[in-house]
Amino acid sequence: MSGEVTERWPRFHQPELGAQIFSSEDLDFVAQGSSSKLLRSFREERAALALEWLEQVRDEIGRSMGEHVRAARVSRGLRTVDELKLALEFALFQLSNRVLYCAVWLHGPLAAGNLVKYSTRLAAELKGLLQNLPLAGSVAVEIIKDDSKRSVVS
Repeated sequence: MSGEVTERWPRFHQPELGAQIFSSEDLDFVAQGSSSKLLRSFREERAALALEWLEQVRDEIGRSMGEHVRAARVSRGLRTVDELKLALEFALFQLSNRVLYCAVWLHGPLAAGNLVKYSTRLAAELKGLLQNLPLAGSVAVEIIKDDSKRSVVS
């Protein structure tokens, strides 16, 4: 199923997709007048989609960090403070992503909504850090699209 989800859905960096996956609106709609079998099936599919989305986020951030590390190896203008901040943010992101994955696996995507906001905020911060570091100009970083009209995190 994961290959199908990846091909049908846009890349993870569209915040609206993450917000919709973890929203209760669709579940509320499906729950109105649906059988318990259909509702259970919807919850299972939504959980599978949420887990796939979390994997894509983690993989994309990991690729971006790998590109940054490769570029950093040859850069002479590194600032230790910036690199340490980036490493800490990356560790926090990885931790929150793994905890969120477990929460979705155990309780479903709707129960994990607040952690999604935190994880999305960390991903956005990582994007900003990677783009603002001196060598970021040589590294292709596209973690999350900037969207000035809507915001997933508060």
